[in-house]
Amino acid sequence: MTAAADKYALYFRNWKFVLGDYPTGGTRVTASEYLPEMEGQLFCPECYAPLFRSPKNRDRSTAGKAAFFAHSRSVRLPCSIRTKPTEGRRYETEEDARKAIEDGRLVILSEFMQQRPEGTGVEAGQYDQGPVEDIEGPLASVPISRHRGESFLLPSRISTIAGMCRNFDQNFDKYFVMPGAQYAVPLRELLSSVHEIAEQNPVARLYFGKIEAYDQYWTSGKWKTTLMHKAPGVGDFCLKLSGSMQSEKGISKESIGRILLMYGPISINGSGLCLENLGYGEFALLPQKYEYLLE
Repeated sequence: MTAAADKYALYFRNWKFVLGDYPTGGTRVTASEYLPEMEGQLFCPECYAPLFRSPKNRDRSTAGKAAFFAHSRSVRLPCSIRTKPTEGRRYETEEDARKAIEDGRLVILSEFMQQRPEGTGVEAGQYDQGPVEDIEGPLASVPISRHRGESFLLPSRISTIAGMCRNFDQNFDKYFVMPGAQYAVPLRELLSSVHEIAEQNPVARLYFGKIEAYDQYWTSGKWKTTLMHKAPGVGDFCLKLSGSMQSEKGISKESIGRILLMYGPISINGSGLCLENLGYGEFALLPQKYEYLLE
C-alpha cells in the first residue's frame, strides 16, 4: 500500500529520477493544481521518488476521498512521508549529520531567542520578520547517531518561530532537532494543532492554531489571543502576553482568521488552557501564503 505524499509534490519538467542525483528548485503542486501534462514528472519533496495522483483524472475517488499524491512502487527509499518514523531520523556518522546541516536538510536549534536582538531597528507595530531571526549558537552535543549512546558535536542555531515561518514551505520538510530533543524530526511532524488539546503539558512543544479573538485582560494588563478550539470541558485556548509584544509581531484584531505558531508549555488558565510568558522568538504569525500547508 502506498501512502499519501502529504500536501504537495515537486514538479520537474523533463527530469527523470536518478538515485543520488537530485535537482534543486522545482514547482510545488497541490493535488488540486495537477494538470495531465505533469504525469510522470512529479516527485516527493523529501526522497525525490516518483509520485502519482490518485485518482488521476477526478477530484475525488469513488469512495469520496479527496485526490492525493502517492509514492510509486517502482522506487522505494527511506522516507518519512511514505512511512512515518517512530524515532525520527538518525545519522551514521558525524560527517553525515554535518553534511545534512550544510545542505540545509537538518537544523539543530539550541534555543529560541528570549529577547529582541539589539539594533534591529524594528519598532512595535512595524514587525515584518526582519533580518535578525537566526544567529549561530554553540556547538551542541546531540544524540542523533544510529549507534546507541553516541552523540555528535554539531553547530546549532539560536532562532525564532518567525525565522521558521520565512520560506515555511521549504522548512516544512526539513529535519529539526528542537531544544533538548533526542531526534531529528521533520517540521511538519513537530507541529501540533491546539484545536482539540484538552489538558496542560509542562513540556515545551511547537503548536499552531487559528486566531478567533483578540482582547485585553483588564486585571493583568496582558492581551489574550484566543485560538479556535473545541475540546469538551475546556473553556478556551489562548496565547497570553503583553499587548506590545504581540503588536510587535503584527498580532491585533485584524489578525483574526490568521494562523499563529507558538513554542512553549501549556498551562491552565481559569477554565481554559494557555501558552503565556513566551520569549521574543517563541511565537509568530504564519504568512498567509503558507496557510494551505496547515489547513
